[in-house]
Amino acid sequence: MAQVDVSVLETALAPGLAEAAARARALAARLRAAAGVRLTAPGGTDLQLTFAGRPVHADTGWVRQPGDFGNLPAGEAYVAP
Repeated sequence: MAQVDVSVLETALAPGLAEAAARARALAARLRAAAGVRLTAPGGTDLQLTFAGRPVHADTGWVRQPGDFGNLPAGEAYVAP
């Protein structure tokens, strides 16, 4: 990646892929069990998102099949609109 210092990647990838994948799967499971989320902050943010019926994905970092994709660092769970 252009203009990215190697130390940034080393720090981001330090936890290891297995740990990141486990966290992503756990978060995805929690999202699948929910109908939505609510985000609030002391400054007044109050955002509610519903995603019932939408597929939830875990970005585990494992890219093995044609058409698979991922991010580095991995470890996120997401719902696309």
